[in-house]
Order: sequence, then structure tokens, then C-alpha cells
Amino acid sequence: MDIIKQIAKSRQILKEVLSEEYDTDTLPIYSIDETDKLFSIESSKNPFSILSHGGQGQGNACNFSVNHRIVKDHQLHVLYYNFQKDGKTKVTKTVIDKIKTLYNDDIIQPTDNIVLILNENIKETIQNINNTLNLHLKDDKFDIKNNDIQLEKKHFRNVFMFDIKTLQFNILKHKFVPKHEVVRDNDSIQQILKNCNCSIDQLPIISKEDPVSKIKMCIPGDICKITRHSKTSGDYIYYRVCR
Repeated sequence: MDIIKQIAKSRQILKEVLSEEYDTDTLPIYSIDETDKLFSIESSKNPFSILSHGGQGQGNACNFSVNHRIVKDHQLHVLYYNFQKDGKTKVTKTVIDKIKTLYNDDIIQPTDNIVLILNENIKETIQNINNTLNLHLKDDKFDIKNNDIQLEKKHFRNVFMFDIKTLQFNILKHKFVPKHEVVRDNDSIQQILKNCNCSIDQLPIISKEDPVSKIKMCIPGDICKITRHSKTSGDYIYYRVCR
């Protein structure tokens, strides 16, 4: 039942952390019992069943998709990768072909992003698989439509992998984590650099694997606007570039 509790909690946390950029208002939050029933639904006809072995009882019915608040027809798909009640599953390079199939077979839109949730620690091997997968996806040609906020191609067709254990609490609400806002569009980035009188390479760095950067789905080249509070000087802002 532990994995069911983790799935139920992760859904609640993602509803919170994704709400700034994606419309999570109508995303239902299920109880543990409801999540257990959802997990066990036969999923052979589920469009994402390619991600599991056997096609049933692997949690595919727990997957969900949310629309971007501004970019029309752009979605984020949250997928629980081959979950099983009786233990962990290992992620191998075969996940690359499985994810590419979702795009190539038009199961999802060419520009959609994916959050892939694993029941496994995100070690260097998995990070390398994730990086390789994203490089493969960027090699394919795709067009960006209805892009009203000047996002670049690097912001689309991305896969972000998370260990489900890291989604059991909202790190953005931790008392020692200052407010992070992601600046993605080029005009705003150029204005920040002008105000700071520096080049983007002169900004301090935040790694794309940093827990806050990752949950905010920062892409290398994005800028994090960080607001800290001081008892003596009040709020002050500084910037870090994602690398």
C-alpha cells in the first residue's frame, strides 16, 4: 500500500507545483482507496500502456495531462513509469524508444512535455538516460504553434524524470527555500541582463538537477529570479542562470 500512498501524495504535490504554468484547477485529488482502485484498472487500452509491462495493473490509469495556461494546445503529461505494487522496477535505455513512440505515433502532440515518475532513485545512470532521451527528441523536427510568450524550441518536447519519493512534499513551501520564479522568454531575460549590467555567462549558476530548479522544470538558459527576505533589509532579489 506504500506505493499507492506515494502516488496519491505525488498527485497532490504536482497539482500545487504545476499550477503556476499549467491549469491544474480541475485535476481531481483522490483518496488512498480511490487511488488503489485507479491503480488496478486494466490499462491495455490506455494510450500510455506502452510504458508498462503486461498492460494492466501498472498504474497507467493514474497518469494525467494538464494544459498550459498560455500556450494553446500545449500539454504536460504526468506518467507513472511501469509501477508495480510488489517492488521497484529498473529504468533502462528502452525507455528512450518508448517515449519516442508516444511522439512518433501521435499519442501526444509533438511539442508536449512529459514528467516521468519513477519508483527508483535518480542516479547518474538515469540522468544520462534522461539527457540522451531529450537530445533524441530535439533532433526530430517539430513546429511551435500558438506561442504567445516567446518561448524557444528548447522549452518544448522535454522529459523530466522524478523519483516519486521526492514528490512527497512541496519543496517550494520549505521555510528555508526562497521564492523562485522562472524567466523563460528572451525579452525578459535581456531586460534582466541590462538591469544587472552583465552577460548571461556572468550570472551565478543553478544546476538543472537542483531540486528547486528541477521541480520548476528549468531549462538551461532560463533565469531563476530568487527573492529572499532579510529581517534587516527586507526583500531582495538576485538571479541565477540554469545550466
